Parts: sequence; C-alpha cells; structure tokens
Amino acid sequence: MPAGDQMATQLWSKLLADGAAAALVINGASVPYEVTVAFAELNVSGTAAAVKDVWTGTALAVSADGFTTTVPPMDSAFVVVTPQGRATA
Repeated sequence: MPAGDQMATQLWSKLLADGAAAALVINGASVPYEVTVAFAELNVSGTAAAVKDVWTGTALAVSADGFTTTVPPMDSAFVVVTPQGRATA
C-alpha cells in the first residue's frame, strides 16, 4: 500500500445489545486493503464467532480469534460478529 494510503483506512466498531459487535472497515486508499480483525479488538467475548456481511448476507470465513477480509479501493466492509452460541441477525 502506498505510504499516503495507509492513513486512509479506518476500523469502527460498536457493541450491540445482544453481545454481538458491528464493525465497519473503510478503505479510502487507491488499492485494495486486506485487514485482519481480532475478536478482542471488537470486545467480543470468547474465541469463536460467526461473521456476517451486512450488505450481502453472506458468512465470512473466520479463524480461531478473528477474521480477514479484503476491502476494495474507495469502499467499505460492514459486518456483524456474533459470539458462538448466539443466533445471527
């Protein structure tokens, strides 16, 4: 990623009432941005969770402690992370 583009990425998150977390990754850069988000960064308890893309409704692959997604240039990714054992919205 070009040096000037590194500051163009942001991660915003909010805990939801049911214990899940919403996360928005913004890529204002001119190149795709691959981001790995740890569940701990979102204050999601436990080590297993389901991650669902809000806009497409598809499930994202997860690892034991987070997920990775690629955000296209000048775009964003919006997901809901639900701790294991809870229903996804």
